[in-house]
Amino acid sequence: MKNELSLKTCETELIGLGITMAARAVSRFFNKSLKGLGVTMTQAYAMYAISEYRGYNTGYIAKKLYIDHCVLRKCIESIKKYVEIHKDSSDKRATYPALTQEGAIFLRKIMPKLIEFEQGIGHITQNKDFFINFIHTFSTKMVRSKIGFKMEMFDGN
Repeated sequence: MKNELSLKTCETELIGLGITMAARAVSRFFNKSLKGLGVTMTQAYAMYAISEYRGYNTGYIAKKLYIDHCVLRKCIESIKKYVEIHKDSSDKRATYPALTQEGAIFLRKIMPKLIEFEQGIGHITQNKDFFINFIHTFSTKMVRSKIGFKMEMFDGN
């Protein structure tokens, strides 16, 4: 016997997917606004975090950004004209990023964009009901339109 499980019956399980899709949509939007500056949202926030957590290692900064250590290292590699890496003489594995002078100047240049973006996101998230509705929209209508399939469960056949 075959049981069909449609998206309609598992909307709660798809909230995580909705949140992921919403985050990607926000990221794409912000990346478009930064395109002329030559950095992505992740790179801009990495530069900000490196400035904010001066003297901390990449592992600590990655945790603060909620990204994997290897993602931060790749990000730093892609903006190496703005970031320099210092190694700890007592622990060769520990790396400490710091903005170059050019990186500090560039961060000051893009800070108004970061602030504007944060204020916009703040307006969405400060109203709990609006934010829940925003995520619910992504976890139902958007997920259905993007995926457009029915999940099927079989009883072992």
